[in-house]
Amino acid sequence: MLKGDRQPVPGLYAAGNVMGSPTGSANGPRRGTLGHAFVFGYPAGEHAATLVAMSALGTPAAV
Repeated sequence: MLKGDRQPVPGLYAAGNVMGSPTGSANGPRRGTLGHAFVFGYPAGEHAATLVAMSALGTPAAV
């Protein structure tokens, strides 16, 4: 997710229907964003889990 200045919002993730499609309007009919949810949701989840683990260890994490 990007702020108005096109910089990421720290700790805010989007995947699937709530994000803008990287393919523009070429999603196709029904369930066209399901693949995007998996493709972009997985790395977002990994990153969020890393931040939580680093926080639990007391390690400062760059978002």
